[in-house]
Amino acid sequence: MNYAKIVREAWNLTLETPKLKWLIFIPTFMAVFIFALKIVWQGFMYASKFEWIENGFSMETIGQVGGFLSSNGLWGTGMALIIITLIFMFIIPSWIDSTLILAVDHKLKTPDKYLSTKQKMLKAFGFYFRMFELNAVLGLVSILSIALFTATVFRFFNSSLLVIFAVVIGIYSIIALVINTLFSFAPYYLVVDDMPLGQALKKSSALVFLNLMPTLGILSILFLINFRVIVNILVILGVPIGIAMTMTFFNNSVATVFSIILGLALFALAAYITSITTVFMTAVWIQAFETLKAKKARLEEGEPINQDLPSEPSPPVSEAV
Repeated sequence: MNYAKIVREAWNLTLETPKLKWLIFIPTFMAVFIFALKIVWQGFMYASKFEWIENGFSMETIGQVGGFLSSNGLWGTGMALIIITLIFMFIIPSWIDSTLILAVDHKLKTPDKYLSTKQKMLKAFGFYFRMFELNAVLGLVSILSIALFTATVFRFFNSSLLVIFAVVIGIYSIIALVINTLFSFAPYYLVVDDMPLGQALKKSSALVFLNLMPTLGILSILFLINFRVIVNILVILGVPIGIAMTMTFFNNSVATVFSIILGLALFALAAYITSITTVFMTAVWIQAFETLKAKKARLEEGEPINQDLPSEPSPPVSEAV
């Protein structure tokens, strides 16, 4: 597999089709916000466990927020925000995932044809329930879910049970990694080839089994890229966070307003970078999917598969107007 060619074409598509990153920007912003809430909650719980803050501080803070909403007649607004958050947590992702796969596949296969994101969004409804079921299955073995679950349960274990718990989580994490690897191409079988969920899972497992090293190569490249992106985000965000912390020593009211504005800006920046990375990764996976699927077809026909299929030079990916 020509990794350099795949990465180069995926990056060119990402840069030359800006509408794709804006397509997923708002859902990504909400995903970043929800992730931040989970991390903040875990931070409060551990701070309370180790007595860095007073016991009950977290519940007291929630009570104060509830009291503020009640005294100002904002319960309706609060409930609306909770409902919107739940929608973006459980409903929107499957629809947007399908839409992005359809859009990227369109630009890779027919770069000169106009891309209508609205049309892809309508077409994505046909894959919604299958993608929702797939995300539900993969959610059980998500490394992030396992990490958050581990952080939650760890607070309630004493030292004598930590070893047993660590062994169980370690074994489950290995199983989760294997399942995630085997199902790497399931979303693309489901959407690009319009397969039922069960068949998509079987086809993905077979494709990964026959092309284990190329699949691990793609996973390794994307891991390194994501790691670099995360490091860059931390470096970029460090300066304004330091400024915000310094402001708290001078004027609390000004610091509060400044922190809110800065927080929204940081969420937007993180969502923007994550959106670009998501489009890029989708383009990489679709190209790998088509390449390995073609090699598998040649294997079934008894042809040699030690080399990739010869390909004509790809036309430049350009944004049709």
